[in-house]
Amino acid sequence: MIKDTIKTLSTSFYNNPLLYFPLFVFLGLVLIFVSLSAPNDDKSIELHKAFFTDTASSLSVEQVMNKDASSFVAYEQQARVMFNESLWFKATVPLALDNDQRLIEITNSSIDDIQVWFISNSTQEIVASHLSGDSLDYYQRPVLHEAFLFPVPSTSEQLTLLLKVTSAGALEVQTRVWDKLDFIAYDGANKFFVGAFAGAMLVSLLLCGMLYVFTMDQKSLVFAAFLFCTTVALLAAHGILFKFIWPESVWLQARATIFFAAAAAAVFIQYSISELSIKSHSNVLYRILLAFKILLIIFAVYSVVLPNALLMIGVALITAIAYSTLFFAVLKLSMSGLVPRNLYSVALASLFITIGLIALDNYGFLEIGTRPINVLIVGVLIKTMFMTFGLATSIAYQHRLDTIIETNEPISRTPLETSSEQAQSNTNSSDDEFTQTLEYKVDERTLELEIALRELSDVNKELERLSSTDALTDVMNRRFFDKRLLAEARRSRRERTMLSVAVFDIDFFKKINDEHGHMAGDECLKQFAQVLKQNIKRPADVICRYGGEEFVVIMPATDLDGAVELMEKVRSDVERLSVEFERSTITFTVSIGLTSKVLDNEEEKDAVVTFADKLLYQAKASGRNKLVAKPFSMETDPAVEL
Repeated sequence: MIKDTIKTLSTSFYNNPLLYFPLFVFLGLVLIFVSLSAPNDDKSIELHKAFFTDTASSLSVEQVMNKDASSFVAYEQQARVMFNESLWFKATVPLALDNDQRLIEITNSSIDDIQVWFISNSTQEIVASHLSGDSLDYYQRPVLHEAFLFPVPSTSEQLTLLLKVTSAGALEVQTRVWDKLDFIAYDGANKFFVGAFAGAMLVSLLLCGMLYVFTMDQKSLVFAAFLFCTTVALLAAHGILFKFIWPESVWLQARATIFFAAAAAAVFIQYSISELSIKSHSNVLYRILLAFKILLIIFAVYSVVLPNALLMIGVALITAIAYSTLFFAVLKLSMSGLVPRNLYSVALASLFITIGLIALDNYGFLEIGTRPINVLIVGVLIKTMFMTFGLATSIAYQHRLDTIIETNEPISRTPLETSSEQAQSNTNSSDDEFTQTLEYKVDERTLELEIALRELSDVNKELERLSSTDALTDVMNRRFFDKRLLAEARRSRRERTMLSVAVFDIDFFKKINDEHGHMAGDECLKQFAQVLKQNIKRPADVICRYGGEEFVVIMPATDLDGAVELMEKVRSDVERLSVEFERSTITFTVSIGLTSKVLDNEEEKDAVVTFADKLLYQAKASGRNKLVAKPFSMETDPAVEL
């Protein structure tokens, strides 16, 4: 049965090179889709920088601060090779919209030395400074994280970021400003993504180990070595290993990525030479690949003494040429119709498509939407999947061929076309036992991986919830309100439904704080939020704390009359509310501004909130503990009707 299936596949698909092109196109589309689903940083702000090169690395921060603006040129987001010079960057830090903590992130995790200064634009004084980079051990970083993070000083002044970067090798410097809670949510998604990659590679390693135990085929160990070196190289480039494995080994962090990348390429070439029988097909090709392998081994061994820039250029160039040579050689060998060799073509194609996507993103022709290393991880995963399947198929084929030879069965045709009933009866039992054991082990590891991924997903969802919730009142916060208001405004415009917005303000709240203390004021805010939750129960309605003692409620598909009835119920419930705090009983009232409108465009959403806010102040001016509700009108200013 298996023999007939392999034969059918070989003749109907794998032996037809015209079908490779649509397969590669489909693979490219899968890569793009998975890359776009990787964690993105759209909640951060990219800083637009200017820079100049300090070739001698001798300038001080004071000298750079005194340089004219003409000394700096706009920085284009492209990788550049550096040796001993330093790059100075200057960028304006956007003003904070609230008092939330913010972080500056440098997305490249492989920079030797980073110095950061925050300078006040008004006084031209240094407000804060930090040191980081791979030349320092992990525990010396200002924020303990695998990425380079720097806390932005909390100030109302406009700040300028001055950044000095010194590194050897290919360098790309992208800086982003994050709200701390947004970064926590992004970091959870990113860790989930990297954890999924590490888990998938671990499953592949275990599969190779099981194949070796059951078949004693040396190719499984060589392929396992390739998987191990590739995984270590990518995790080291991501900064994960520096954080968890060698946080105090600066030397190892500086060399790990390039050493294991060169080792992975060398092992892959050796595995390909053996698996594809390159020497028997072309002695010239065999010698070329052997030379590439030796050069990569030399680069790996001498990584302790050669400059990192030379290593990066050499390994990248040799690997690209070797992989290209292998790809075209495999395409030619695939004409023989053997499944593993066709899978090799697809595996190498996935890597080339990945590198192409990264290059297009780097030069601005394509917006991937995630970090280049995440795209590379996706490509490596797809390549590993096809190569693992190719290895298993190759070993299964060789095992069956050896079994036929050992039984001395005369073979008049190819091994895939003939075998005797005696050979089948001798091998069926062992094949079934091997298959069942292998499937059990794979299912067991897959279940463990699914449990770990589910736990990571739950943590990520909890981080998303925390980043959108007000910690005191447990209702949604201002950030969530802005996003939801935009979504409901679009729905109102699209579906032509009424959108109602109510703004609340607790009357004389400052007096409560002054007489009973801020803890009592916090308790009043909590109790008021509970009243809102008890009355506003529709899943589509949203309660948000707007700031201080102000709250806002978004009510989609609700006309003014319905909203008035509901808001009057809230006002009366608050009027009857008594808050027991320590030995005091606190009562308070609330003023409400309410308006409704079918939005004609998204820009009207801010005008609706402003109109409701003016109605709120009309309610307070007319004696407080009032609800003032009017249909939205651009021509009418409610403030003039006081």
